[in-house]
Amino acid sequence: MHSEMKRKAHFSFAFHSFFRNFAPVKPNIKVMTPTIDTYRLTSMEEPSDAVLSQLMREAAEEAKRSNDEATSRFFEQLRQDAQKISAAW
Repeated sequence: MHSEMKRKAHFSFAFHSFFRNFAPVKPNIKVMTPTIDTYRLTSMEEPSDAVLSQLMREAAEEAKRSNDEATSRFFEQLRQDAQKISAAW
C-alpha cells in the first residue's frame, strides 16, 4: 500500500511539474450582442432595431455631409468659371 501511495505521489509531482509551464488555453470566443462598433454588414445575423437605426442615421449624416461638400465645390467652380468669362469680355 505504501508503494502505491509513492507511485501516485510521484505521478502527481511529475504531472504538475510537466504542465506547470503551460498556461491553460481558453478559447477566445465572446458571445455579445452586435453594437454599432461590432456589427458588420457581412454578418449573418440581423442587426437589432437600435443598431440598424444608428447605421441608417450615420449613413444619412455622411451622405448629407458629402452632398454639401460637392455642392460647395460645384458653386465655387461655377463662380471661378464666371469670373474667367467676365475677364475675357
